[in-house]
Amino acid sequence: MIVCADWSKDPGKREVYAASPSERRVWRLDPPAGGWDVAGVVAAAQRIRGGRRRPPLIGFDAPIGVPRSYLGAVGARTFSAWLRRIRHAGAFEPCRTAVEWSLARPFFAVPKGKGSLKAFEARMRSLGVAPLRAIDRWAHAKPVFIAGGIPGSVGSAAIDVWRSLSRCRPRVALWPFDGGLGELGRGSKPVIAEIYPRLAYGLAISREAAM
Repeated sequence: MIVCADWSKDPGKREVYAASPSERRVWRLDPPAGGWDVAGVVAAAQRIRGGRRRPPLIGFDAPIGVPRSYLGAVGARTFSAWLRRIRHAGAFEPCRTAVEWSLARPFFAVPKGKGSLKAFEARMRSLGVAPLRAIDRWAHAKPVFIAGGIPGSVGSAAIDVWRSLSRCRPRVALWPFDGGLGELGRGSKPVIAEIYPRLAYGLAISREAAM
C-alpha cells in the first residue's frame, strides 16, 4: 500500500492519495476536519492497510533530509539521528539575517535586497555547510532551509513535517535513513519517504527505461 501526500503550509490545501499496486487502483483520501497533518496521514495509512502484511509506504511532497555537510558539522550520522536530538522549538524558527544563522537554527527567510540569499549561503559555508543536498543540485532546486522570501522555497513545508516527525519518531521509520526499503518493508512501522514530483514527472515522460 502506498500513500502520497501533496504538502502545503496551509493544511486546507493538502491532498492525500492512496494506491494499491496489486489492485491497480488509486483513490483520494477524504481529509479530516481542519485538514491533514503528518499524524493524520500516518493514521489514515494504517487504517487502509487493513490486514496487509507489509507496512504502508508514505511519501511526502516535502524535504526529508539535510545536506550531508550539515550532518557532518553537527556530528550526526544520519538525518534520522539528528531529528531525534532536537529538543528545542527554536531549531525550527527561521532566521531573518545571515549573522543569525547557526547550526542550531538552520532555517531562514530571505529578506528583500540584492545579494540576500548569497549572504546566507556564505554564512553557511563559513560554518562548513554546503547549501544544497545532492538531490537539490540534480533538480536545480532551492536550499531546503529557505522558509520564505523567494519563489520555490520549501522550508516552511519541511518545518511542518520535521516538527511532526520529531514527535512521532518511535512510531515510524524513515527511508533511507533507518534502512533499505526491503528491510523496512519487513517491519511493522509505516515507512516515510520524500517524494520529488519534478523528478517523477521527468521519469514519467522519459522515452528511456527507468534504471
